[in-house]
Parts: sequence; structure tokens; C-alpha cells
Amino acid sequence: MAIQISGHTFNLNNGLTTDQTYIRLEVSLDQKGDTLKVRNSTYYSKDYYISGTTLNIPIYIQSRLDYNRDIDGNDILEIAHIKVKEQLVVSGIDTNKITFVDITFD
Repeated sequence: MAIQISGHTFNLNNGLTTDQTYIRLEVSLDQKGDTLKVRNSTYYSKDYYISGTTLNIPIYIQSRLDYNRDIDGNDILEIAHIKVKEQLVVSGIDTNKITFVDITFD
């Protein structure tokens, strides 16, 4: 699963722009069980993903998210995606431009 953002212009640190990006999340649970630790990588396309070439997009995504299994549920990857989407919306990205997609690359 990935977060796809389409139709929002990002100014990259190298002076170029892109209006499409994919954010892949890696999520783990902290030792106490009340915080999700999130690491993200941002890619422009399947080819970027395969080559390991990430984009440096100036968006701040929190690396530690509050978590309560009783309220949030058990699927920490899904929960992290939802919470990161909320952060993206707060940062000014239109919610209609953010989707969750399966970009499993064979």
C-alpha cells in the first residue's frame, strides 16, 4: 500500500516540480505499545521505486504517532496511512488529491 498524491504541485529541492508522488510507509510499534514509529520514502514512479531513487519533497511527516489499540484497531500500517493522510491535509494538500493505492511492484 502507498499514499498517492496526484494533482498537487510539489517544488523539489533541486528546483524542479512534480504533481505526482507516492509515499511508502514502514511502521513499527514502540516497546510500550502506545506509539507508532513511521519511516517514509517518497517516489515519483515505479521506476524510481525499483532503482531506489527517492524524491526529496519538503513535507514534514511525523515519525512518531500516538496509538491506542483499543480505539485505533490492530492494523498499524492502515492506521499509519490514515494518520499521515490527515497530516497531509493539514499541511495544505486537498483530501481529494490523496488516495491509498496498491503499488506492489513485481
